[in-house]
Amino acid sequence: MDLLQASYRFLRSLISSTYDRLSKLASRTSLSRSEDMAPKVYRFLVASYTDAIHVLSFDPSKAADKALAHVSSTTVGHHPSWVERHPTDPTIYFTGLEQADGRLITLKYSADSERVVVIGDIPSEGSDPCHIFVSENQVIVGNVSASRTSHCDYTDFILRL
Repeated sequence: MDLLQASYRFLRSLISSTYDRLSKLASRTSLSRSEDMAPKVYRFLVASYTDAIHVLSFDPSKAADKALAHVSSTTVGHHPSWVERHPTDPTIYFTGLEQADGRLITLKYSADSERVVVIGDIPSEGSDPCHIFVSENQVIVGNVSASRTSHCDYTDFILRL
């Protein structure tokens, strides 16, 4: 079993136990849903030590074993391990590629296609970027092997795309 399958199984078990607890809580409350209210389906971007970013959907209105589904995958490079969303633009995400010549990848999520596309790729200024912090104007990257942080001005980065 590869790492993606193991991660997927772990997420399924976690969601299943959470689903059970939420279902029990909902059954004890007096809250009711309107019949015309469409169920909310949540989307997650998941990184792993593979070469892709995955889009998963979670539909709490479905049975626990059917609530989580794999929607799409986008190849981005070696070991994307962290995904961070831009604080004011919900379609822009960043991930670092954990490799000796670390890379910071910018992704754009399309709700229509339920896919991400790579829209930017710059050096992380160190080895093995493992953590990313995104403010409205800057991206700060922690490079674990280089024991250093680096940052880039988000506005300049977007202009270089």
